[in-house]
Amino acid sequence: MEAIIKVVEARAKEGKETIFIHTSGTSVLDDNARGSLKSEKIYYDDVQSEIDSVPDNAPHRKIDLAIVKAKNSELQKDKAKISIMIPPLIYGFNPKHGRLSIQIPTLTR
Repeated sequence: MEAIIKVVEARAKEGKETIFIHTSGTSVLDDNARGSLKSEKIYYDDVQSEIDSVPDNAPHRKIDLAIVKAKNSELQKDKAKISIMIPPLIYGFNPKHGRLSIQIPTLTR
């Protein structure tokens, strides 16, 4: 991530615009409840304050924080559009394809 941020910074110094979308991991939202607690919290990728409010000790967060710091630097504010996207954990039956998603069943096996 440091190398990518350096490239974005270099492009900004040259006056070049850059769009960088980082795909984080769903586990960044893990509350370590291990199924014993239900959370009502819903995070939205398009609400920056929610993504920025994820605890600093969450999985993947060290990388995300480097991106947040770079996004907030004065140099890049005008030339770089930087965002973090947290993809969903998908589980369920897909009637169109007649099969169950593989992520959760594979993890539980």
